[in-house]
Amino acid sequence: AVVSTQSTGVEVPKAETKPPESVNKFISLNLILPQSTESIKVTIGTHDHLHELRQMANERPESCYKTCFTLQHRGKVLDEFAMVHTVENLTDGETVKCVAEQYSLREARLHLKRVRSLIQPDIQVNAQNVSLEQHLLQSRFRH
Repeated sequence: AVVSTQSTGVEVPKAETKPPESVNKFISLNLILPQSTESIKVTIGTHDHLHELRQMANERPESCYKTCFTLQHRGKVLDEFAMVHTVENLTDGETVKCVAEQYSLREARLHLKRVRSLIQPDIQVNAQNVSLEQHLLQSRFRH
């Protein structure tokens, strides 16, 4: 936009203001982990994707038992690929709940992979070639 000054008649570009949603702010949310009633406080940027909340939940030791869940806000399932600022009524101090869901075959494999990494973080196992039982037996009898 161009603004004309009356005294000189010179046209000067008008300073553009950013709409409020284009500014990345940080908000604090209460995140309720799967199979829990207590919440943890997390801070997330309004321009971060919602799957960052999933990652925060997965990093907590309390959530190692249940890794298949959806994120819900006020009873509505959230699209984890959306940005935080696009979620209606998701403001500072709101609660997001991790609601346990049924495991699919893919999610069950991912859960087992995570459990393996917690049990023996220094050993990488190809889940298609070696079963957990075979791997544990082989690793215990090696000297």
